[in-house]
Amino acid sequence: MSNERAQLASVLWYDRDGLGAERCRLHETDSGYLVEGTAVFANEGLPAIARYQVVVDKAWRTRKVWAELDDGRAIREVELEADGFGRWRLAGGDADIGEGCIDVDLNFSPSTNTLPIRRLELEVGASATICALWLRLPDLALEAVEQRYERTSANTWQYSAGAFRAEIVTGPQGLIADYEGIWRAIAWG
Repeated sequence: MSNERAQLASVLWYDRDGLGAERCRLHETDSGYLVEGTAVFANEGLPAIARYQVVVDKAWRTRKVWAELDDGRAIREVELEADGFGRWRLAGGDADIGEGCIDVDLNFSPSTNTLPIRRLELEVGASATICALWLRLPDLALEAVEQRYERTSANTWQYSAGAFRAEIVTGPQGLIADYEGIWRAIAWG
């Protein structure tokens, strides 16, 4: 990835359960986009911080993911690489994980919902089912998950994964303004 990047938008979210907040920035790079953020939250009663960077190409396909969790007991991190066509591997190694998944979904952040929203470019009334590689905290476990996005208005989406359902409202550059019942944007830059 080139060092040349221009910030397109930034957002500060708060968790409606009162357990944390996150700052996210979206940059345009020579080869695509970079989504990076820092989340501060309570994890099993301990103060924790999670940092991440997700690199996507110009078509909004995930190419690289780095995430780190520091919960005061240990610092754990994961690094993934993807070919943009559904093949993934742990950085520096081989792994058959997330076969067929184009997107990554960080369970602690609404930022990665922006990726399929931008990539799919659905018209109002259209929907699509995707496979996302779900990265869960605190154990950094990875799991392929089927997700569905339905565009219900210019900036509103119905999101579902299994039995979970939520309305998502997008703001500047497709970043999430409101994730029903979980996250809400409180500042934009």
